[in-house]
Amino acid sequence: MMGSRKLWSYSLIVIVCALLLLGLQRFKNEQSGGPAAVGDPPSAGDSLQAAGGQLERLLSIGTALTPAPYLVTVKWQGKWETQLAEEEAAGALATRLGLSEPLTENVQGHTVYNANGSSEGVRLTLNVTAQSEGRYYVVLRLEGAGGTAGSGERMLEVQQLAGESLADEGVQIGWNAAVQGIGLARTGAGTGTESEPAESEPNEPAPAERTVSAVLMGLEQQIKDKLGLKLERVEGFEDELTASQSYAVPGFPITAQSGKRQVALQLAVHRNADTGMDEVAVGSPLLTVEY
Repeated sequence: MMGSRKLWSYSLIVIVCALLLLGLQRFKNEQSGGPAAVGDPPSAGDSLQAAGGQLERLLSIGTALTPAPYLVTVKWQGKWETQLAEEEAAGALATRLGLSEPLTENVQGHTVYNANGSSEGVRLTLNVTAQSEGRYYVVLRLEGAGGTAGSGERMLEVQQLAGESLADEGVQIGWNAAVQGIGLARTGAGTGTESEPAESEPNEPAPAERTVSAVLMGLEQQIKDKLGLKLERVEGFEDELTASQSYAVPGFPITAQSGKRQVALQLAVHRNADTGMDEVAVGSPLLTVEY
C-alpha cells in the first residue's frame, strides 16, 4: 500500500480541489519565499513543543481512520538569514542534518539546493532556495510510515531533532504535517456513521448510495468518538468523488487562517473510480499541494 503511486496521485487531486476552494492563494509558493499553511510561532522552543504534541495527535487520527502502514509527511520550513554564501549555506545545513552533498537546480528563476538522506527509517529531503544575498528559504520534508510498531516514536524523534537542528542554525521554523492512506473497511451501509471500522482490513468498495460526503461525516464522528476531539467545521468542498473539510480544533496550537477563522485540521476523502475504495488524507493545520 505504501508504494501505491496511484493512491497518492488521487490524494493530490483531493488536496488541490480543497485548496482552490479554501482560498489558500494567500500562502506563497514555498520555493519563491513564503511559508505555507503554517502560523508563525512565538519562538523555536514553543514551535518544537507544539509540533510534537500536534503530530502525536495527528498520528492517532491516522491510526483511527486508516490501516497500517500509512504515509506520514512532516515539513519544517521557514526563512533563514545568514552571512554564508549560497553553496556554503546549503552545505552547512545538509551536514548538520547528516544529509548528502547538495545538488543545484533552477526553479522559477531561483537557485535551489537539494540534499537527502534518512534517519531511523525516515526519509529526509532538504531544499534551500536562494532569495537574495544572505537570505534563503528552507524546506525540510520528512517521510515515513505510520501505524506500525515504533514508527510513531521514530517519526516524533526525527522531527524533534531535525527541528532543533534547523532552529539552532537560525532558521525561522514553521511546521505542518499530513497522514494518507486507504480508509478502514466498514460493515455498515448507508451514511457510514452507524458502524465501527474493521481493525485491519482495507476499505471495500463503497456502496453506490454512500456518498463521499457521508463517508467524511462518518470519519469526523470516529475522530470525535475515539479520540475525544471537538471538530468545528469552517470551510469545505465536495463533488461526486471528493469531499474535504477544514476544522477549528481546541487544543491544537499550530493553526492557519482560513477566511476570518483559524483552522488546525483538514480532512479529505477521495473515492477511487477504478477500485471504489475511499482514500483518506488528514493534514494539520491544512493539507497542501506538496503532499
